[in-house]
Amino acid sequence: MKTKNFLYFKIWVELIIFFMIFTNCVKRPDVTFDNPYDPQGINYNPTTPFKAIKIAAGGSHSLALKSDGTLWATGRNDDGRIGTGDHNKRNVFVQVLSGVSAIAAGWEHSLALKSDGTLWATGCNGNGKLGTGDNNNRNVFVQVLSGVSAIAAGGSHSLALKSDGTLWATGWNGVGQLGTGDNNNRNVFVQVLSGVSAIAAGGSHSLALKSDGTLWATGYNYYGQLGTGDNSDRNVFVQIYQH
Repeated sequence: MKTKNFLYFKIWVELIIFFMIFTNCVKRPDVTFDNPYDPQGINYNPTTPFKAIKIAAGGSHSLALKSDGTLWATGRNDDGRIGTGDHNKRNVFVQVLSGVSAIAAGWEHSLALKSDGTLWATGCNGNGKLGTGDNNNRNVFVQVLSGVSAIAAGGSHSLALKSDGTLWATGWNGVGQLGTGDNNNRNVFVQVLSGVSAIAAGGSHSLALKSDGTLWATGYNYYGQLGTGDNSDRNVFVQIYQH
């Protein structure tokens, strides 16, 4: 009986986390901007193979980076996650940005790192995951940070690694995935770690690899995904040790 009750509890925890992420996104007001690329006017040739050098998949949308630095997107768009300047879904890839060097896709938002080190974001912003300083959705990519060298998108949070090795985070923080030492959401990028060389983001947890080779983790740990030797969540980055 205890095992059955524990299973029910686990299912409810997962449902609550998903509900918190989802409802905080779709009920937020939208902010509309002009899209300089007018993707609805692009003629797509179904007989020409689509070629890309980098790809990213979100909850219900896809991103593709071409060799010329142009970013292309397709899929669900009611919250602006593909950055077309409207809220119409697409079923073919359309160009949405240029000068891009890296991309990342969250559950309902998209991140693009330009070659000049600026970070751009679009989509659902209910928990501040875009880092714009507010909680309004965007339907076109807007600049949110500079001096960035790498990016990662979680389910409802975003990570940015700056060229000086500092790690910055924004978005939903209900289980400590930002590593700020509390569980308060952020809508601007805040510094959470230094000496970092690589980053990764899960649905509700974050990983950081330091330049000395040590691994650090924070966030949701119900399944042991942090590798801490227990199942307790963390709200600050902790070093992971061999067990």
